[in-house]
Amino acid sequence: NLISNPYTTNIRARDLLEENTANLVMQAVWLWNQAEDNYEVKVAADDFIIAPTQGFLVKARNNANITINKNSRCNSCTSSFQKVTKSEILLNMTDGEKNRIAKIYYKDEATTGFDNGLEGRTYHGIPNELDIYTHLLTESQFAGFSSAGMKFQVQSLPNSNYETMVVPMGITAEANKEIVIEAEINNLPSGIKVFLEDRVKNTFTDLSEGNFSITSETTLNGIGRFYIHTKSKVLSNENIELNPDFVNVYI
Repeated sequence: NLISNPYTTNIRARDLLEENTANLVMQAVWLWNQAEDNYEVKVAADDFIIAPTQGFLVKARNNANITINKNSRCNSCTSSFQKVTKSEILLNMTDGEKNRIAKIYYKDEATTGFDNGLEGRTYHGIPNELDIYTHLLTESQFAGFSSAGMKFQVQSLPNSNYETMVVPMGITAEANKEIVIEAEINNLPSGIKVFLEDRVKNTFTDLSEGNFSITSETTLNGIGRFYIHTKSKVLSNENIELNPDFVNVYI
Protein backbone atom coordinates (compact mmCIF):
# COMPACT_ATOMS: atom_id res chain seq x y z
CA ASN A 1 0.00 0.00 0.00
CA LEU A 2 1.59 3.24 -1.17
CA ILE A 3 1.04 6.25 1.09
CA SER A 4 3.01 9.40 1.93
CA ASN A 5 3.74 12.00 4.57
CA PRO A 6 0.88 14.52 4.12
CA TYR A 7 2.43 17.19 6.34
CA THR A 8 4.88 19.98 5.61
CA THR A 9 7.04 18.74 8.50
CA ASN A 10 8.96 15.54 9.15
CA ILE A 11 7.19 12.63 10.79
CA ARG A 12 8.65 9.77 12.81
CA ALA A 13 8.04 6.39 11.22
CA ARG A 14 8.19 4.70 14.63
CA ASP A 15 5.21 6.70 15.90
CA LEU A 16 3.20 5.99 12.75
CA LEU A 17 3.96 2.27 12.89
CA GLU A 18 3.28 1.82 16.58
CA GLU A 19 -0.02 3.74 16.40
CA ASN A 20 -1.20 1.64 13.44
CA THR A 21 0.20 -1.72 14.51
CA ALA A 22 -3.25 -3.35 14.75
CA ASN A 23 -3.82 -2.58 11.06
CA LEU A 24 -0.36 -3.57 9.79
CA VAL A 25 1.14 -6.97 9.04
CA MET A 26 4.44 -5.75 10.46
CA GLN A 27 5.83 -2.48 11.80
CA ALA A 28 7.87 -1.60 8.71
CA VAL A 29 7.97 0.88 5.85
CA TRP A 30 9.60 0.38 2.45
CA LEU A 31 11.20 3.33 0.69
CA TRP A 32 12.96 3.67 -2.65
CA ASN A 33 16.74 3.86 -2.27
CA GLN A 34 18.12 5.44 -5.41
CA ALA A 35 21.72 4.49 -4.60
CA GLU A 36 20.76 0.81 -4.42
CA ASP A 37 18.11 1.01 -7.16
CA ASN A 38 15.89 -0.96 -4.82
CA TYR A 39 13.37 -0.67 -2.00
CA GLU A 40 14.87 -0.56 1.50
CA VAL A 41 12.94 -1.58 4.59
CA LYS A 42 12.95 0.51 7.78
CA VAL A 43 11.51 -1.01 10.95
CA ALA A 44 10.16 0.83 13.97
CA ALA A 45 13.43 0.25 15.83
CA ASP A 46 15.28 2.27 13.16
CA ASP A 47 13.36 5.38 14.28
CA PHE A 48 13.43 6.57 10.68
CA ILE A 49 12.48 10.16 9.85
CA ILE A 50 10.12 10.59 6.88
CA ALA A 51 10.45 13.91 5.05
CA PRO A 52 7.50 16.06 3.90
CA THR A 53 5.65 14.52 0.91
CA GLN A 54 7.94 11.45 1.04
CA GLY A 55 6.18 8.40 -0.37
CA PHE A 56 6.56 4.97 1.22
CA LEU A 57 4.97 1.54 1.30
CA VAL A 58 3.35 -0.34 4.17
CA LYS A 59 1.65 -3.74 4.27
CA ALA A 60 -1.83 -3.26 5.70
CA ARG A 61 -4.03 -6.03 7.02
CA ASN A 62 -7.04 -6.62 4.76
CA ASN A 63 -6.89 -3.09 3.29
CA ALA A 64 -7.37 -1.51 6.73
CA ASN A 65 -7.18 2.25 7.12
CA ILE A 66 -3.85 3.79 8.11
CA THR A 67 -3.97 6.96 10.19
CA ILE A 68 -1.13 9.49 10.22
CA ASN A 69 -1.80 11.46 13.37
CA LYS A 70 -0.57 14.99 13.97
CA ASN A 71 1.42 13.76 16.96
CA SER A 72 3.71 11.92 14.52
CA ARG A 73 5.04 15.30 13.39
CA CYS A 74 8.38 16.49 14.66
CA ASN A 75 9.27 19.99 13.57
CA SER A 76 12.80 19.89 14.94
CA CYS A 77 13.72 16.24 14.26
CA THR A 78 16.35 15.41 11.67
CA SER A 79 18.21 12.32 10.60
CA SER A 80 20.25 12.65 13.81
CA PHE A 81 17.52 10.57 15.46
CA GLN A 82 18.98 7.57 13.63
CA LYS A 83 22.51 8.10 14.95
CA VAL A 84 22.30 5.89 17.98
CA THR A 85 24.69 3.29 19.30
CA LYS A 86 23.65 -0.09 17.93
CA SER A 87 25.11 -3.55 18.09
CA GLU A 88 24.80 -4.54 14.46
CA ILE A 89 26.20 -6.24 11.38
CA LEU A 90 25.53 -4.49 8.06
CA LEU A 91 26.17 -6.74 5.06
CA ASN A 92 26.80 -4.59 1.97
CA MET A 93 26.75 -6.59 -1.28
CA THR A 94 27.55 -5.43 -4.81
CA ASP A 95 27.79 -7.05 -8.24
CA GLY A 96 29.78 -4.07 -9.54
CA GLU A 97 26.66 -2.34 -10.83
CA LYS A 98 24.03 -2.52 -8.10
CA ASN A 99 24.22 -2.59 -4.33
CA ARG A 100 22.14 -4.45 -1.75
CA ILE A 101 22.19 -4.55 2.05
CA ALA A 102 21.05 -6.88 4.83
CA LYS A 103 21.09 -5.90 8.50
CA ILE A 104 21.38 -7.93 11.69
CA TYR A 105 20.70 -6.03 14.92
CA TYR A 106 21.41 -7.31 18.43
CA LYS A 107 18.97 -5.95 21.00
CA ASP A 108 18.12 -6.87 24.60
CA GLU A 109 14.40 -7.17 23.82
CA ALA A 110 14.81 -9.28 20.66
CA THR A 111 14.16 -13.01 20.31
CA THR A 112 15.26 -15.52 17.67
CA GLY A 113 11.74 -15.43 16.19
CA PHE A 114 9.67 -12.61 14.71
CA ASP A 115 9.59 -9.42 16.79
CA ASN A 116 7.22 -6.79 15.44
CA GLY A 117 9.04 -3.51 14.93
CA LEU A 118 12.44 -5.24 15.00
CA GLU A 119 12.19 -7.33 11.82
CA GLY A 120 11.51 -6.27 8.24
CA ARG A 121 11.33 -8.47 5.15
CA THR A 122 12.77 -7.54 1.78
CA TYR A 123 10.42 -5.80 -0.64
CA HIS A 124 8.58 -8.59 -2.43
CA GLY A 125 6.16 -6.73 -4.70
CA ILE A 126 8.32 -7.53 -7.74
CA PRO A 127 11.03 -10.17 -8.33
CA ASN A 128 14.51 -9.02 -7.37
CA GLU A 129 17.37 -10.22 -9.59
CA LEU A 130 19.97 -9.23 -7.01
CA ASP A 131 19.39 -9.59 -3.29
CA ILE A 132 20.91 -10.48 0.07
CA TYR A 133 18.79 -11.48 3.05
CA THR A 134 18.56 -13.71 6.12
CA HIS A 135 16.03 -16.17 7.51
CA LEU A 136 14.84 -16.07 11.08
CA LEU A 137 16.43 -18.58 13.43
CA THR A 138 13.03 -19.60 14.80
CA GLU A 139 9.91 -19.96 12.67
CA SER A 140 7.12 -17.69 13.89
CA GLN A 141 3.43 -17.03 13.22
CA PHE A 142 2.23 -13.42 13.02
CA ALA A 143 -0.74 -11.58 11.53
CA GLY A 144 -1.93 -14.78 9.88
CA PHE A 145 1.45 -15.38 8.21
CA SER A 146 4.31 -17.79 8.81
CA SER A 147 7.91 -16.56 8.73
CA ALA A 148 8.98 -19.82 7.06
CA GLY A 149 10.72 -18.97 3.80
CA MET A 150 10.43 -15.20 4.32
CA LYS A 151 13.45 -13.17 3.25
CA PHE A 152 14.35 -10.56 5.86
CA GLN A 153 16.42 -7.49 5.10
CA VAL A 154 16.43 -6.62 8.81
CA GLN A 155 16.64 -9.27 11.52
CA SER A 156 17.06 -8.61 15.25
CA LEU A 157 18.58 -11.14 17.64
CA PRO A 158 19.18 -11.26 21.41
CA ASN A 159 22.14 -9.20 22.59
CA SER A 160 23.64 -12.29 24.23
CA ASN A 161 24.72 -15.85 23.42
CA TYR A 162 26.39 -14.69 20.22
CA GLU A 163 28.39 -17.89 19.81
CA THR A 164 25.32 -20.13 19.74
CA MET A 165 23.46 -18.25 16.99
CA VAL A 166 24.14 -19.12 13.33
CA VAL A 167 22.18 -17.02 10.85
CA PRO A 168 21.12 -18.53 7.48
CA MET A 169 21.97 -16.02 4.75
CA GLY A 170 20.66 -16.07 1.19
CA ILE A 171 21.93 -14.50 -2.01
CA THR A 172 20.08 -13.99 -5.27
CA ALA A 173 22.48 -13.31 -8.15
CA GLU A 174 23.14 -14.15 -11.78
CA ALA A 175 25.70 -16.78 -12.78
CA ASN A 176 29.26 -15.83 -13.74
CA LYS A 177 29.13 -12.45 -12.05
CA GLU A 178 31.43 -11.49 -9.21
CA ILE A 179 29.64 -10.77 -5.95
CA VAL A 180 31.47 -8.92 -3.16
CA ILE A 181 30.19 -8.66 0.42
CA GLU A 182 31.64 -6.15 2.86
CA ALA A 183 30.58 -6.10 6.50
CA GLU A 184 30.22 -3.02 8.67
CA ILE A 185 30.41 -4.30 12.26
CA ASN A 186 29.44 -2.01 15.11
CA ASN A 187 29.52 -2.44 18.89
CA LEU A 188 29.69 -6.22 19.16
CA PRO A 189 31.14 -7.61 22.41
CA SER A 190 34.91 -7.49 22.72
CA GLY A 191 36.58 -10.39 20.96
CA ILE A 192 33.57 -11.40 18.85
CA LYS A 193 34.39 -11.80 15.16
CA VAL A 194 32.00 -12.24 12.24
CA PHE A 195 32.52 -15.14 9.83
CA LEU A 196 30.76 -15.94 6.57
CA GLU A 197 30.58 -19.68 5.93
CA ASP A 198 30.30 -21.10 2.41
CA ARG A 199 29.28 -24.75 2.73
CA VAL A 200 29.87 -25.47 -0.96
CA LYS A 201 33.44 -24.15 -0.98
CA ASN A 202 33.99 -25.33 2.63
CA THR A 203 35.43 -21.94 3.57
CA PHE A 204 35.09 -19.40 6.37
CA THR A 205 35.81 -15.74 5.66
CA ASP A 206 36.53 -13.44 8.59
CA LEU A 207 34.45 -10.39 7.66
CA SER A 208 36.09 -8.56 10.55
CA GLU A 209 39.31 -8.64 8.55
CA GLY A 210 38.25 -8.45 4.90
CA ASN A 211 35.60 -8.89 2.22
CA PHE A 212 34.00 -12.04 0.85
CA SER A 213 33.85 -12.49 -2.92
CA ILE A 214 32.46 -15.20 -5.16
CA THR A 215 31.85 -15.81 -8.86
CA SER A 216 29.39 -18.65 -9.12
CA GLU A 217 29.09 -20.74 -12.27
CA THR A 218 25.39 -21.19 -11.51
CA THR A 219 22.62 -18.83 -10.45
CA LEU A 220 22.53 -18.18 -6.71
CA ASN A 221 19.13 -18.33 -5.07
CA GLY A 222 17.90 -19.45 -1.65
CA ILE A 223 19.47 -20.47 1.63
CA GLY A 224 21.42 -23.55 2.70
CA ARG A 225 24.84 -22.48 1.43
CA PHE A 226 25.82 -19.31 3.31
CA TYR A 227 25.74 -18.70 7.08
CA ILE A 228 26.83 -15.90 9.41
CA HIS A 229 28.70 -16.94 12.58
CA THR A 230 29.64 -14.69 15.50
CA LYS A 231 32.54 -16.32 17.31
CA SER A 232 35.48 -15.41 19.52
CA LYS A 233 37.85 -17.86 17.82
CA VAL A 234 39.05 -18.54 14.30
CA LEU A 235 36.70 -20.96 12.57
CA SER A 236 37.50 -23.98 10.45
CA ASN A 237 35.35 -26.83 9.19
CA GLU A 238 36.27 -28.85 12.28
CA ASN A 239 34.66 -26.23 14.55
CA ILE A 240 31.15 -26.50 13.13
CA GLU A 241 28.30 -28.77 14.08
CA LEU A 242 25.79 -28.86 11.22
CA ASN A 243 22.13 -28.13 11.90
CA PRO A 244 20.12 -30.45 9.62
CA ASP A 245 17.27 -27.91 9.46
CA PHE A 246 19.45 -25.62 7.35
CA VAL A 247 21.47 -28.08 5.26
CA ASN A 248 20.96 -28.40 1.49
CA VAL A 249 22.99 -30.54 -0.92
CA TYR A 250 24.26 -28.88 -4.12
CA ILE A 251 25.29 -31.00 -7.12
